[in-house]
Amino acid sequence: MLLPEEIRAARDRLAGIIRPTPLIHSATLDRILGAQVRLKPENLQKTGSFKIRGAYNRLVTLSDEQKSRGVVAASAGNHGQALAYAATAAGVTATIVMPTTAAIAKIDATRSYGQSVVLEGVDYQAARAAATKMCDERGASFIDAYDDPYVIAGQGTVGMEIADEVTPDVVIVPVGGGGLIAGIAAALTIRAPGAEVMRGRVRRAVTVDDFEIGEAVLLMLERLKLLAEGAGAAALAGALKLKDELKGKTVVLVVSGGNIDINLLDRIIGHGLVKVGRLFRVAVDLRDRPGELGKLVSAIAATGANVRAIDHDRTRRDVAIGGARVMLELETRGPAHIEAIREQLKLHGYQFEVPALG
Repeated sequence: MLLPEEIRAARDRLAGIIRPTPLIHSATLDRILGAQVRLKPENLQKTGSFKIRGAYNRLVTLSDEQKSRGVVAASAGNHGQALAYAATAAGVTATIVMPTTAAIAKIDATRSYGQSVVLEGVDYQAARAAATKMCDERGASFIDAYDDPYVIAGQGTVGMEIADEVTPDVVIVPVGGGGLIAGIAAALTIRAPGAEVMRGRVRRAVTVDDFEIGEAVLLMLERLKLLAEGAGAAALAGALKLKDELKGKTVVLVVSGGNIDINLLDRIIGHGLVKVGRLFRVAVDLRDRPGELGKLVSAIAATGANVRAIDHDRTRRDVAIGGARVMLELETRGPAHIEAIREQLKLHGYQFEVPALG
């Protein structure tokens, strides 16, 4: 059981190292959720996520002998960046083992903090195995991303900062390994015991899919001017799913990080646009003769939709000889506009289908 004094000690160690992130009020989210909403923007934290809190707290609690032998961690992104930064700040040598499939931007960012990066394995588990072997060979300390009491205490300082500013009814926290929610729950058990935040301390878990996360990323980017990675937007996605239960409550949403690969951002935003009806994908069957594609595009243009992408395929096995399948991606204004496009296609006698999301 994590004790409150351990979180307070972590907060003292982190003074001057981290950037305490103030809660952000959003009138837009108040209106959407019918609640008093505050965002905890850890995407604005040093290294772009909350991870610096736990990484630094773990490092400075090592003995001098442990520090002299260095530390090793496995990470696909945020933990590695945080540990590299923390190790440089604490004067400790660190090696970050990352999978070969990690985003180039995250690899480069981790290296930029002045520590060694080794690429090993195709996924996190393979990288972790390599890191563990490295620790055995060097006598170095393995710094876990979440399963460590000092790491959890460091993450718990997020909860203390929340309680400094507001007494929440509900706190929604993204969960990966569980270190962040464990720390916040421990802190709020003391500071805000009435708040709903795993067993004994966390009230419930809610799952969200890629399209719901995309919607949340898009909402934060467009309306709040905050860039969150997929996991960082999971709390907002969960709140949107639970909005009927949140009405009238004081709600804090933890935005856990903002380190997102730009190529991935494009795909996530695309998912979000589809989810809210701002992007419509439709497959239309045409006769394969001159002018037919132009007629289709003109019919769509008459609705005010903009063609974002188009693919004209005559060779599909499910298309008859003399026919063609046209895949269109359209920029739209919302669900009502999509319905108008459907009616326009029916009016002109087109056979069409809407591909399943995915």
